[in-house]
Amino acid sequence: MKTTLIIIPILVAFFYYFSSTKKEYCNNLKAIAIDNNKIEYLETWANKKISNKKFLSSMGWSGRSSAQENSEKFSKLELDLDFLGIDPKYAWIQLNRLVKDRDNYLDSKTIKSVSFGEGRNSIIIKIGKSSEYGIDDIDSIKEKLLQINSKISVLCRS
Repeated sequence: MKTTLIIIPILVAFFYYFSSTKKEYCNNLKAIAIDNNKIEYLETWANKKISNKKFLSSMGWSGRSSAQENSEKFSKLELDLDFLGIDPKYAWIQLNRLVKDRDNYLDSKTIKSVSFGEGRNSIIIKIGKSSEYGIDDIDSIKEKLLQINSKISVLCRS
């Protein structure tokens, strides 16, 4: 009985901490997505990078880079996380393409959108005039997608 009384408050505190942290990440990305200066920075960064074949080659066919998976590779992306206010430990980037286009990953025209993530959440910026996101499981996440405008969305998975 005493063990139960000790464990329950610990579990409640643990759950509260992680659920509030997830909400913080989502709220942070929403704030970034409505900040014109930060969105302009992200769009400029994305357009500059995806027009560079060396960058596309370094991202590979998966088009993903994560600070947790490879902090050295991620730091070479030269993304100003301090300016954006994104936690560097949980930052990631995904170049989103249709599955059929992944073999041609050095062609920037195949990129439909770029996701800038923090934790499980992300800001998604559509590239060019594409109406598609290029995200595999888009149908399963649409209800979690907050449309900021025709090009910018925020995905909150928490």
